[in-house]
Amino acid sequence: MNSYNSAKIDKDIAQLIDDNEIKKTKGIWQYELAINSGEAGATKYLNLRGFPKDMMRKKLKEQEYHCPLCIEEGNDKTYTLSEMEGNHITPWSEGGKTEYDNLQILCKRHNRLKSNH
Repeated sequence: MNSYNSAKIDKDIAQLIDDNEIKKTKGIWQYELAINSGEAGATKYLNLRGFPKDMMRKKLKEQEYHCPLCIEEGNDKTYTLSEMEGNHITPWSEGGKTEYDNLQILCKRHNRLKSNH
């Protein structure tokens, strides 16, 4: 690892430690190494703060109990909250915050397919 990469990693780690979205700072090194290696789903190492249930219920009601990606596929199934997951519209790793305007409720299948995109 050259000094440029080392300096960048140190800077990234300092920013991650200061981010209030992260609840598990001991996973920061694994996250940083995974990101630099291109590993999908690297945020799993950070145990990010999730969307509160009351916020998710409100958004699901606003979405009329549908998954927007299912609707795009022509499937108008309605879901219960337990069948859905909160999803960052702009991924956390790209600066998206855990706030209402960045929340969409997706069925579990679509949330897992979306990954970090």
